[in-house]
Amino acid sequence: MAEIPVPAVVTTTVRDGVALIVSDSPPVNALGFAVRSGLYEALGRAIAADAVKAIVIACDGRTFFAGADIAELAGVIPEPGLNSIFARMDMSPKPIVAAIHGTALGGGLELALACHYRIAAADAKLGLPEVQLGLLPGAGGTQRTPRLIGVAAALDLMISGQPVDAARAKAMGLINEMADGDLRADAVALALQAAADGTRPRTRDRATDLTGGAAEALFARFRDAHAAAFTGFKAPGHILRAIEASTRLPFEEGRAVEQALFEELMESEGSLAQRHIFFAERAAAKVPGLGRDVRPLANPSVAVLGEGERADALREALAAASTTEDEADLVVVGDPAIEVDAVAARAARPEAVIALHLPIEVAGNRLLEIGRGARTGEVALATALALARRLGRVPVVSAGTAGLIGTRVLAVGRAAAAALRSQGISASAIDGAMTGHGFPAGLFGAGEDGGTDEAADDATIVRRLLAAMTAEGERIVEQGVALRASDVDVAMVLGFGWPAWRGGPLFRTGRAA
Repeated sequence: MAEIPVPAVVTTTVRDGVALIVSDSPPVNALGFAVRSGLYEALGRAIAADAVKAIVIACDGRTFFAGADIAELAGVIPEPGLNSIFARMDMSPKPIVAAIHGTALGGGLELALACHYRIAAADAKLGLPEVQLGLLPGAGGTQRTPRLIGVAAALDLMISGQPVDAARAKAMGLINEMADGDLRADAVALALQAAADGTRPRTRDRATDLTGGAAEALFARFRDAHAAAFTGFKAPGHILRAIEASTRLPFEEGRAVEQALFEELMESEGSLAQRHIFFAERAAAKVPGLGRDVRPLANPSVAVLGEGERADALREALAAASTTEDEADLVVVGDPAIEVDAVAARAARPEAVIALHLPIEVAGNRLLEIGRGARTGEVALATALALARRLGRVPVVSAGTAGLIGTRVLAVGRAAAAALRSQGISASAIDGAMTGHGFPAGLFGAGEDGGTDEAADDATIVRRLLAAMTAEGERIVEQGVALRASDVDVAMVLGFGWPAWRGGPLFRTGRAA
């Protein structure tokens, strides 16, 4: 056994002719500069070493490479980049095997695709989620994936952005094998077998399953069948164009097309907006002052206060039994019109009172707003955050005033729409202008139609409503209701229909950047 020294986050052990290259960069082995440098150096040494017949790339910790270091996207990404690493892998005369556990996402999956073989643990998940950041896989993913699994499957994987499990990945040809037990032992066995057979198939050398007219027909059908994915968002169309290049160009020329399209997306307003929301979501879950040692209640009894659809939806989501305020572990204000402090003032245990608002205006929303009163305890807040995770929703915490964030902003937008209707502009004209801007149908144009629409102009309608909602968002921040400006954007995008590619009301002002 011999040790090959490389940067601290990547180590290499050679045993029985196989170089096991392992990354250990918590929490998710993101492909940041240190990891990339380590991999590049380790690959170079392993390829040059006479004692090495084959190479296995694996990760310690809870996951394989779970993607790029997203923070690096804000500046110039230092070399070696992924494509430099992949070029070294392409030139390797020795077979390289990816041993995948946890998640292989984005650049992590692109790295696996650049290996000659891929083996995954049964519970692994693989995906290319770049579309969710308004981007496309920019390290050969749009060129290798259709060559490996077919054009149609590649389109589904990249434009949905959703991962597949190991069994599905095996069935579609994304991986070669699933591990029977010990992933690394099975990967080493696969590497040794490949070395003995003298095989090292490169994904880049394969041809796509469709070309010419057949590919063009598929792209047309896909656009028609997934029209919503292409509406407003720029990345899906660019992904389709990059995959189209894989069907008609050699690998390196297709890569050049991919790179140009990736760089165009990087500078686009839509991608900047989606990346803003990505980081803002993660910031929203962090509550200043909430101690790390505070533990949520495991199975809290909940009393939901309030009437109407919002409160009823919350009761159903929480499966809340009819518990009295005095007996409940958590007293939840489910009606946006009720302030937390008003309930706490008469409660036997004011520290247990907290607001939870479950938006119902937009189908499929992912938001749970949490309103903390002046006397709300840390345990109640931690429990509310845990409930959000249990419901699969993104929490946004604010002061427990009436309407919290989203309901206040939407109410002001609807009031602006009502003012336009009073001036003779019909509900349908307002609805049409706002849906044209990317909002869901019916969000602002509710009520009886009417008016002559003589003064109706889509740009004017949109400008009036956005200005009103943006001003309200700024007031919410100034009043200290929101913890941070970006929380206003998260609430509106995830819960109240603001188009993700527009980034939210305060993103458009630059205040939440």
